[in-house]
Amino acid sequence: MVQTRIAELLDASLVELSRGEYASTTMMLTKKDIFGNWNKPHMCGDYRLVNKWTRLDKYAMPLWKRSLMPLVKPRFLVPWT
Repeated sequence: MVQTRIAELLDASLVELSRGEYASTTMMLTKKDIFGNWNKPHMCGDYRLVNKWTRLDKYAMPLWKRSLMPLVKPRFLVPWT
């Protein structure tokens, strides 16, 4: 089932083969339909190993307090010419 779905996606040029260090495995899971039956196949990627390798960046943007504090009490007024 996985091989046929991957072949369809490759033929449609929606995916490409990868052998890089950040490539992830593909799994077929069953998904519940609107009637409560677990028979709808769903293809997804397993990114748990990739998430272990990547570094967590808690502060992607600078903190707003650190950016705005110099503007609270300006010491010098510099006219723009």
